[in-house]
Amino acid sequence: MNSHFQINSINENSDFHQLVIKNTNTNEYISILPKLGARLNAAYLKAQGKLVPVVVELINSDFKTNNQLFNNALLFPFAGRIRKGLYNYHNHDYQLPINYAEEENACHGFLYKQEFEVISKNISTQFAEVELSYSSLKDYQGYPFGFKIEVSYRLNENGEVIISTTVENTSKVQLLFSNGWHPYYKLGKSVEDLKIEFKGLEKIELNEFNVPTGNRVRLNIDKPVAFEMENKILDDVYQLQSENDIHEIILTSKSTGLVLNHYQQAGPDKYNYLVLYTPPERNLSLIHI
Repeated sequence: MNSHFQINSINENSDFHQLVIKNTNTNEYISILPKLGARLNAAYLKAQGKLVPVVVELINSDFKTNNQLFNNALLFPFAGRIRKGLYNYHNHDYQLPINYAEEENACHGFLYKQEFEVISKNISTQFAEVELSYSSLKDYQGYPFGFKIEVSYRLNENGEVIISTTVENTSKVQLLFSNGWHPYYKLGKSVEDLKIEFKGLEKIELNEFNVPTGNRVRLNIDKPVAFEMENKILDDVYQLQSENDIHEIILTSKSTGLVLNHYQQAGPDKYNYLVLYTPPERNLSLIHI
């Protein structure tokens, strides 16, 4: 087989081990960090005749802020915040570790720094793909469930990046979990330069601790939600419309005309929610979706 795709391993013996999937025809590539929660670390894709970095890239594992800690991370077994780390399941109270001490919240699960095993590398004429896996070997504090999670990253011939996740219940009881992703997209010259468009169903109200209150605001489903980021500070949650097989979120740079299309699966037990967050660094073109 003659393929122009490559999969390379960099710094394999370090905490910052990278798997790099590259299309040598276009020079497009993505990199994954197996020892840091199997997160996507870089995505350089072709647009307007040049390579464009579309996610914020870490340069080491020395996390100085929460924004760096969760940069492009997988969020499992829960995404978002659990107030004081307390929840009740089947009439039993559980206490999760508090990793956002300033908020007194448990946030974004606990796989963001776990080491994943590389279980396969696949190269064809149309794509290259790596698959990674993590299995719980013991109960986590406040989470007494066994699980296995597999994540695959694929770079296609046409420059699409496809991320797929499978979760297997390895315990003897029903598995309680949610799964999310925490990408920081960069596009254009600054966050003030961006605009976004998506089809929303409801906006979910959050309290002062960034935890849902239970109240929701119904949106106009006859037209998409669309607005510019200029002078906006976002930390908002939306439920998306799910009449189609996929949700599309469109991010556009007004100054360069670059357009990033983000897709996620719709329907029961799929990815039906969207979080919009703008970090404090307004001079960067940066938004968490």
